[in-house]
Order: sequence, then C-alpha cells, then structure tokens
Amino acid sequence: MDQLPHNLELKLQLAAAYHRTGNQSETIALCKSAITQFPDSILPMVSLSNFYRDYGNYDEAISSYRNALNTFPENPIIANNLAMLLAEREETLSEAKLLADKLLKQFPNHAAIADTAGWGYYHEGEFEQAKKLFERSLNLDPNNAVTYLHLGKAMIGMKEFDLAEKALSAALILSRSRPFKGDDEILRLLEAVRKKIE
Repeated sequence: MDQLPHNLELKLQLAAAYHRTGNQSETIALCKSAITQFPDSILPMVSLSNFYRDYGNYDEAISSYRNALNTFPENPIIANNLAMLLAEREETLSEAKLLADKLLKQFPNHAAIADTAGWGYYHEGEFEQAKKLFERSLNLDPNNAVTYLHLGKAMIGMKEFDLAEKALSAALILSRSRPFKGDDEILRLLEAVRKKIE
C-alpha cells in the first residue's frame, strides 16, 4: 500500500489481485485507503461496494453503495447495484422498487436497469410484469446469462415450464462462456423444470 501512494489505478489493480486470491482484509483496506486518498473519484467507492457484495457481506455492501450514492447521486450504475441488493430483502423491497422504477424512467433503454426493475417485481410475486422487464432487458443485451436466469425464474413463477426451460438453457449456455456464481442454481432449476415437463 505504501508503495502506491499516488496512483489510484495501480492501487485498485492491486486490490483486485488480492480479491482474486481471497485476501479480503487487504482488498478492503486498499479500497478504503483509496477512498480516503481520492475522495473525488467514484472508482474506489464502487470497487469497495462490489467487493463487499462478492464476499457476501451484504450489509456492508448496501452501506457502501449508499455512501457512494450520497457522494455521486446522479450515477445510475451505483443506484442500480444498490437497488438489486435491496430487492433481495423483504424489508427493503419497496425501496428497491422505487429506486429501480425511477431509474427505468430515466434510462428506459438500459439493460441492467430493466433487469433490476424486473427483479423487484419478481420478488413481489408480480411475475408477468417481471417477465416483460426481463424480456426488455434481453432485447437490449441478448447475451446476459443472469437475466435469462431471472426470466426462467419468472416463468417458473407463472408455471410456464416449457418457457422456463428455454430461458434456463440459454442462461446455462451463456454462463459457460462468461462464468458467474449462478451456475449451480441454473442446473438445479433446470432439473426441477424438466421433471415438471415430464
């Protein structure tokens, strides 16, 4: 850390390297140091928030995203990431929906924001509206495995198991070229859906 006192990019690259090796304490320490050192830059705040999320420390991730959004209130990516995390919890679901719906009005052609808005509706059990938003997102970004997973889950909620299988199969194919943490969930859901179809 002391060897990189004035270089934000190198400091964040080092934090990412520590993150890849699982060294959580050094990763977080580097990001916090960068935030202190470069308070006008959005990058260390977003990096810290993302690392907390990746480590499964959702309380810290939400708090960090909130701090970042307070500092950069016009940034849609921070707001979208915060909304996605808030949608995962029943006690913050209404806040997530308000935030995502506001973003969607501002950025109607942003794939990630449409997906997040759909995720809020999905968690409220409004599967038809969620489906429409996931489909809108996929029209804008047709190679997103996460959104296909979300669409598959909405189709399961609607008991449209044939369509769920198609969406989940697409998610699985895409996840093999760009791996993410949902692979196990896709396989589990596909197996359950195929049993329903049989």
